[in-house]
Amino acid sequence: MTRRSFKHRIVRATQPFRRREHVQTEISASKAMLRVGGREWFVESDRELPPFQTYDFAAWIAGALSLRRGQPMRLDLPVSEGTALSLARTSALWTARMPMDCHPMDVELTNVVPDPPRPEHGGILCLSGGVDSTFAAIEACRNNRYSHAVLLHGMDIHYDDKVSFSGRRARVARIAEHFRLDLIVVRTNIPKSFRPGKSYLPLLLNCVLHYAGNGLASGAFAADNTPAYGLMIAPEANILGVESYFQSPAFGIDDLGWASTRAEKLAAIYAEAPRLLADLTVCAEYNVSGGNCGVCEKCMRNRMSLEIGGLDQKLMFPDRRDAVAFYETFTSSDPVLGLLGLLQTEQLAMAMPDCDDRQKLLAQAADLRKRYFGHRAP
Repeated sequence: MTRRSFKHRIVRATQPFRRREHVQTEISASKAMLRVGGREWFVESDRELPPFQTYDFAAWIAGALSLRRGQPMRLDLPVSEGTALSLARTSALWTARMPMDCHPMDVELTNVVPDPPRPEHGGILCLSGGVDSTFAAIEACRNNRYSHAVLLHGMDIHYDDKVSFSGRRARVARIAEHFRLDLIVVRTNIPKSFRPGKSYLPLLLNCVLHYAGNGLASGAFAADNTPAYGLMIAPEANILGVESYFQSPAFGIDDLGWASTRAEKLAAIYAEAPRLLADLTVCAEYNVSGGNCGVCEKCMRNRMSLEIGGLDQKLMFPDRRDAVAFYETFTSSDPVLGLLGLLQTEQLAMAMPDCDDRQKLLAQAADLRKRYFGHRAP
């Protein structure tokens, strides 16, 4: 018996002894509260949203919580037929791909209604101010397909930390203004129930898009990986195709901004408007200004990607640093971060012309591959 089937049999055996919790809700024009048992979650917009015809966003939140916690729930709000089907398909996908990170979804929808007509225009893009989402904005705004952007407060910056978030918001606002996207800020405490659950990131973004995108035709999140990244660290990324599980006749979901390398994305952003590079937030250390520390792995990755794309590091950072030297000695006790370092080292080396720096990166990649997998290059 596999670990997956053993776990699921245990969950199904214990479910009948767990009381099905009623999802209690309080929804206004700019805030929604969901209570399950003794816990409470909220999503709050910085403006009033159009009246909801169906409450599909609440069904998605309840579904995500049920997957994560294994709690049977009941939701009495009107939910569209398309979303009910999408929830069932998403439950099967998550338990098949990540059996050790989730439970079978168990949400009873008591008020399923026909799908409302899909609006003809408008779309909303998750915009974090990073390379991936800014590159996605270029595609989203072609032919004026997208009209809005949403910035999530509560993911990597705590939902009560207004000081640190102010710097991020100012940068993202300038990026949104360039693309003529109407920026909506959504504050929420939902992500705290999924930490460190990076495997739930696409599902959480989908919940926010259904909430803030009410009255629009579609939503989108950015491809935060290359195809090689998706193959190596699949649960940690927005994999191409996952968006098809979130769609319904009333609301479409797109996964935008696919490119082979980060260097290509940075070059495309520079071609769009060089000044956008100064507002990008790429750092793993989030400070008050919303800027970049310049020395962490993510900053070093972008420094090298700028150089590979023929761009100056000082377009994003106040100085220049030797990113190759950083990767020559990069290690991590965290296996996921170590695996990411290996992947980044390989991809950066593959994008470089044959030179001493490329050989240094290839040697480091061989060392990391042997350390983490016991493999060696031919």
